[in-house]
Amino acid sequence: MRKKFTLKNTKDENKFVQVENNKLWYKTQTRVLYADTDAAQVVYHANYLRYFETGRAELIRDFGSSYKYIEEKNIYHPIVKIDVDYHYPARYDELIDIYVRPDKADVVKFAIEYKILNAETKKLLVEGTSIHCCTIEGRKPCLIDDITKGLFAAYQ
Repeated sequence: MRKKFTLKNTKDENKFVQVENNKLWYKTQTRVLYADTDAAQVVYHANYLRYFETGRAELIRDFGSSYKYIEEKNIYHPIVKIDVDYHYPARYDELIDIYVRPDKADVVKFAIEYKILNAETKKLLVEGTSIHCCTIEGRKPCLIDDITKGLFAAYQ
């Protein structure tokens, strides 16, 4: 059985608080492109990972930074694990809400949580988690960078 996902507004139009557990979420939107769908005009399953990345990138940008800036410092956040639960399909030309939040962090790894909803019906379509490892120069694990630490502090 799926957990409830009820949100209330905050002063920031892109941030919402989950009623059930008081977690803060960032929201961005996108429209499903024809290129994201299969012959039945349903989003191809792997394209939800692109939507996750869109949410993650916009979350960091809203925080005042970007992946490009972090990578210019030779810090990278490769995904080492991803979990996705598909509930209902998104279809061509539908507007979808992408909710994203920093979830857990340890010394070198961190998790980001996602929920994708149909913007009109508010039906939960997909949810998931990505686990990232901080690396220096894309190879060696390193401590979580200060920008990512700050992002987690802002959402706890």
